[in-house]
Amino acid sequence: MEPTATDLTSHSTPAAQVDDARSAGPALAERAVTLAAELLAAAKAKQTPAEQAQAAKLARMVADPRGKALVIALTDQLFRSRSPARTADQLKYLLERYGGSAYFTLWEQLGLRLGAWVGQALPWLV
Repeated sequence: MEPTATDLTSHSTPAAQVDDARSAGPALAERAVTLAAELLAAAKAKQTPAEQAQAAKLARMVADPRGKALVIALTDQLFRSRSPARTADQLKYLLERYGGSAYFTLWEQLGLRLGAWVGQALPWLV
């Protein structure tokens, strides 16, 4: 059955829908913010202790510009290399350039330093 002229005019057009959305803008935006806050609270309530620890660690990284730069550099320059010697050299260089990061645990910092040191003599271990 073909739509009639009345059927075509009784449905709102995309332009009318945009106008409706604009007029509802502030209320719609407020509802979206409220819904986002509710979703975030629900997600946080279901986090496991391990997920909470990981989230806290990521928050510390984001708050530490040098640590964030170190992680980006490690990802970009170190983890892509297929050469053990290059990986070892880059690890040493990046730790010298950026230093340690407060968001790494003590054991992670020791592991990175040990890897940089051992990697100079035995790069295939890094």
